[in-house]
Amino acid sequence: MQKQLAESNPELPAQLFRACSEAKNLAQETMRAIPSWTLAWKDRYLDDEREIFGGDLWPFGLSANEHVLEKFIGYCIQQGIAARQLAPRELFLPSTWDLVDD
Repeated sequence: MQKQLAESNPELPAQLFRACSEAKNLAQETMRAIPSWTLAWKDRYLDDEREIFGGDLWPFGLSANEHVLEKFIGYCIQQGIAARQLAPRELFLPSTWDLVDD
């Protein structure tokens, strides 16, 4: 989202976050609801996956992903893609820093 758009519509970043979170949740519900032709014990696999990885494999929100972003930014510095070390918070509007996935 362009910064100018977010600044002129301050509610928009949170609305977009919630829409993406809801879409992910609906996709996960659909995955459980539809039978699989390729996995005999699909639901068992999904349950095991959640247990092994400690919950949601794809959490949304800065707090859940800050360590991943720090690593990614470090790789960008190492490869010459980024000109300077950024803090993950610099990539997001302050109004989104505390948003968490439902």
